[in-house]
Order: sequence, then C-alpha cells, then structure tokens
Amino acid sequence: MALKNGLDFNNNGNSINLVVAPANKYLKINIDILSGLMNKDLKLIYLTTNKSCEVISSTLEKNKIKFNDILFIETKEHGISGKPHCLFVQSPEALTDMSIAICQTFQVFNKNKFLFFDTLSSLFVYNDPKVVVRFANFLVHKMRQHHVRGAFICIKKEIDEKVISQLSQVFDNVVEIGENGGAK
Repeated sequence: MALKNGLDFNNNGNSINLVVAPANKYLKINIDILSGLMNKDLKLIYLTTNKSCEVISSTLEKNKIKFNDILFIETKEHGISGKPHCLFVQSPEALTDMSIAICQTFQVFNKNKFLFFDTLSSLFVYNDPKVVVRFANFLVHKMRQHHVRGAFICIKKEIDEKVISQLSQVFDNVVEIGENGGAK
C-alpha cells in the first residue's frame, strides 16, 4: 500500500519507514499516515513519547480515524491514565523497558501488525544519540523477525544530519517531508 508523501508499506509486507518531518507539519503528517492506514485490517501499535493515550485517542476520534485493534504504549514521566489498551513505560529514557513493552505487543497480535512510533526524535532529549541509533537498529531487527511494518516519525530540527544518515541505514525507506508537506 503506497500512501501520500511517498510512503510505501508493501516491500513484501514488511516495510519499516523513517519519516523526517518539519515541526510545523508533524500533526498533519501523523494524521495523513494514520488515515491512510485505516481500513487496512491492521493491528496498530501506537507508541507515543510525548502525548498521553487520551490525547492521541481524542485526536484520532476528532479526525475520524478508527482501528479495530489498537494498543498504545505511552512513555511519559508524569501520571498514569485509566485508558484501556494502554501500556506504560516510566520515561523515554527507559529504552530497555520500552523495547520489552514493544516486543510484548508483537505477541498480542497474530498478523498485520503495524508500529507507529511517535516520535523517535523525542528520545534524543533523554538519551545519547548513539544509544538511540542502536535502539532503533535493535527495534527494526525485532520488527523484521516478527513481520511488523511501521513508521517512525522524527522531527527534522530535533536531529542533526549525521544522526539522520545513521538512522537511514537501518530503515527500508526514508521519506523526508518538506515545508510544503510533500516528500522531497
């Protein structure tokens, strides 16, 4: 399935994409990707590093985006919600706990799994860039083992070009979104 902005999730059913977006297009890009994935019989695993499950759920509802099967993994330092289908990791710097939670969700769904990682760039605030690149490499390897497709969102201004270059070696497809919202 090819989506707007040059994203392609076919690649033998197992494409893992890095989407580098400008900060001013971040929400629109997320909405475009998720609305393009809707009605594809996907089991969505939504990892959020900077918003609560409630905020994400509300945004999805407001934009009429609905998935039959969705699990959230929330990584934030404050509060715990009562939202069903939401796992919590204590903070974005707890990468081991995050990887365990993600891999556990791979076991929940049998097929058609899709990981939406919102946003990988937030991890750079809490972790050394080399550690985040190794974490991404580990996670992409696990996704391939479990036949999980995905999209990892990065905010361009929050990551330097060297790190983007290192990350691009890990992913099947790298789509850089321009200021106008289209793929470069």
